[in-house]
Amino acid sequence: MKGIKAVIFDLDGTLTYTLQDLTDAVNYALAYLGYKLRALDEVRGFVGDGIRKLVERALPQNCDQDVLDNCYKKTMEYYVVHSTDHTVPYENMVELLTELNANGIKVGVVTNKVIGQANEIVRRFFDDSVSYISGDDGVTKLKPSSEGVEKCLKFFSVLPEEIYYVGDGAQDAKTATNANADFIYVSWGYGQPESLKNYDVKHSVSNAKELREILLNCK
Repeated sequence: MKGIKAVIFDLDGTLTYTLQDLTDAVNYALAYLGYKLRALDEVRGFVGDGIRKLVERALPQNCDQDVLDNCYKKTMEYYVVHSTDHTVPYENMVELLTELNANGIKVGVVTNKVIGQANEIVRRFFDDSVSYISGDDGVTKLKPSSEGVEKCLKFFSVLPEEIYYVGDGAQDAKTATNANADFIYVSWGYGQPESLKNYDVKHSVSNAKELREILLNCK
């Protein structure tokens, strides 16, 4: 049985449901600029690569840079105020992170979300259960780069083979691969299972109970 010392989680679609707040934020900007609003399911397919990429995908194709910059600015103006209006942790995830800590397993978050909002969401819902957060800080390369995971490993003083990376889509699977870490796919998020066919998925889970069984039985 694999012995683990830490678990690194994606945030959006893995630990927390954030889709409504992201949709509201980008639609606020699109409405301000006079563009068509996007449905929730459309935005679901746009997330995963950071908010700037979400904005780019939500805009009509071939928008110039000034439009993209302005739309991103307006999206962030809204999101920094409303990032937790509808955002909630997925069922039993708060309890799971608490239990991991109680069993001596360190917990980190590596996300492409802007670091300020990542910190706000994590601290609001998980408090000190998460010891390290990597996000879009303008310095760290975004996923699927392994840089955020590598920084987390260094902070925890653990090796890639001593962790699991947990996420909800292909971007996370690729990140885990790039970091030489085993990947656990959670099916309740925004990703599509078929997008994972080219990646090594160590485990696939459909609820927090299944995830708990894996993580706490392989310490």
